[in-house]
Amino acid sequence: MPDAQKNKVKYNLKNVHYAPLIISEEREASYGTPVKWPGAVSLSLSPIGEMSIFYADGIAYWVGAPNTGFSGDMEMALIPDDFETSCIGERKDQKGMIYSSTGDKPKAFALLFEFDGDVKAQRHCLYNCFASRSEVGSETKNEAIEPVTDKLTINATPSPYMLDADGNSLIKIRSGDNPDSAAYASWYTKVPMPVESEG
Repeated sequence: MPDAQKNKVKYNLKNVHYAPLIISEEREASYGTPVKWPGAVSLSLSPIGEMSIFYADGIAYWVGAPNTGFSGDMEMALIPDDFETSCIGERKDQKGMIYSSTGDKPKAFALLFEFDGDVKAQRHCLYNCFASRSEVGSETKNEAIEPVTDKLTINATPSPYMLDADGNSLIKIRSGDNPDSAAYASWYTKVPMPVESEG
């Protein structure tokens, strides 16, 4: 692909979706339909795991770079009730109140999102995410109303259910410079999975 058709920069987080992981009674795993999560402000995830370097014969004789996922923060305008109940593990009572207790059990979900580019948006999917409970807080209003955002800590770890053709746990997938048009268009209708090259 000529350089003129490749992104030179990325900016603007948008189109955040989440898809809860569903485990059937037969222990088969699948994802629900991705749910749009409006109000994305920022996302900052760093790789988990440090590079190990073993020196011998005066050189870096062996280098190990573990790929154990990502961890960081996502800032949103508001956390939807459905996300709190389907992913964070809080519950809704008969009167529509959302409550938290010591019995809350976080559930895995896929996180889908994209960054704009100067040519084409780059789409991402993290497969095995867990979210912390958000902080509780705001401030009294004064001359100007300043919206207060919600922030979650997101941990995206290797999936025990989604594996590649070699049996390795999947962590993430993203659209490349020239993605298949059908796969790119359906990114938010079904959690994308890698299709291995034949041969």
